[in-house]
Amino acid sequence: MTAIAGADEAFARTNLTVLPPHTYRAGADSMFGIANYPWLLKPDTPSVLSLMRRLGIQRVRISYDGGPGLPPATLDAAGIHHNIELAGIPLDGTAAEVAAWADTNTQKAIGSNADWFEVANEVNKPWMSGQTAAAYVRDGLRPVHDRLTAAGAPTKVLNAGLAGMDHVWTEKFRDAGGWDLIDGFAFHPGRGNFTPDYAPPPQEWTQGANGTYWNFLGGLRKAREVIAEYGTKELWLTEAYACTKPNSWWHDTYRHAAENVLLSLALAKAEGVSCVNWYQLHDSVLGKPQMADPANPEYHYGLMNRDTSAKPSMLAYATAAQVLDEATFTRWLDLPDPELKGLLFSTPDGPVSILWSRKDGYVLNADHPGDSGWFAAPEPWVDGWLTKTELSVAAAGGTVRELDCLGRERRLTARGGRVQLRLDGAPRVYYGLTRAPDARGHR
Repeated sequence: MTAIAGADEAFARTNLTVLPPHTYRAGADSMFGIANYPWLLKPDTPSVLSLMRRLGIQRVRISYDGGPGLPPATLDAAGIHHNIELAGIPLDGTAAEVAAWADTNTQKAIGSNADWFEVANEVNKPWMSGQTAAAYVRDGLRPVHDRLTAAGAPTKVLNAGLAGMDHVWTEKFRDAGGWDLIDGFAFHPGRGNFTPDYAPPPQEWTQGANGTYWNFLGGLRKAREVIAEYGTKELWLTEAYACTKPNSWWHDTYRHAAENVLLSLALAKAEGVSCVNWYQLHDSVLGKPQMADPANPEYHYGLMNRDTSAKPSMLAYATAAQVLDEATFTRWLDLPDPELKGLLFSTPDGPVSILWSRKDGYVLNADHPGDSGWFAAPEPWVDGWLTKTELSVAAAGGTVRELDCLGRERRLTARGGRVQLRLDGAPRVYYGLTRAPDARGHR
């Protein structure tokens, strides 16, 4: 659609998407959730719930009676599980203020029949300072824990989901006694212009809005390390992201976002994450579903556009949910070239491999003109992965199915027990390979 006024011309485009029916099997054991509320209930609530079920969304991060979004009874009727997250802890407040907050919000969590209570959100600011950890345990987490215990409530407890894998804050949190008060450890692996499998060691993380602190796999591995050291807890990503702010080098293009949604979810499954709550269903400003604010990165985190059309990200989420439903991670593949990567999963439909290449590196939008200014994002149909690599792998039969991140299928013919793949930076899913597709053979 184009609008013209004098010498000015503006245009808008939308997307039309069709998904065939699919039945998911994992139920409450599914890893797939959505963060925040489904703000934009358009065209109506039943339609949004139907779409959520089709995408494989099995859990909503926040739901309670009287709150924004869909109430618990509506989600229960739709077979979608729900948690609760409540903020506003009066850090360093009076004893009366602390007790009032804990009384009100613990009862709200119990009354919502939430499976998990995430006690506040991103309280670890300034990042990597540890400044708020002791006060958070004293004024928020411990009062909630004690009230849930006294009430005999079955509600499990998550810490306030951390902004980034803030291991400095987490150490202070443990020292203050917080680790023994939680059932699961939650953080938000924010990611800049890096592929999800970029995993610099924590000692090399740089700080700031555009620092390498904001990486995905490195944060996951550090979280696993912390859990192994401090004591076993479930690992939750209560927010995960692929922001598509237009013409922003720090954020994803539409094409990268779809690739990164699939790979992020596959890596989360491989790293033993219990639940990933993707942030969020529609583009919208927090709490203001009717407001458009395109200059705000927060507005662009949805799997869907503001007009309710699908971004490529939505299709990638559905592809991941279908492929990884009831999947069990087996191992990383041992490929002959260290720049070729692969994950192997066991599923009820047989072994599944996800393969990609990093010959073009881990940095996205690397040709941006600087830390500020205009970055002209390429159109989503433009393939930016320049290096294509042929790889021969072991096939179980005569035909191998290849899915791209959007779920589009190609059928490849195997010969002599091998099939030739063409890899680049985009992850692809393969059915029909053996349980050891990296077994060496004639290449």
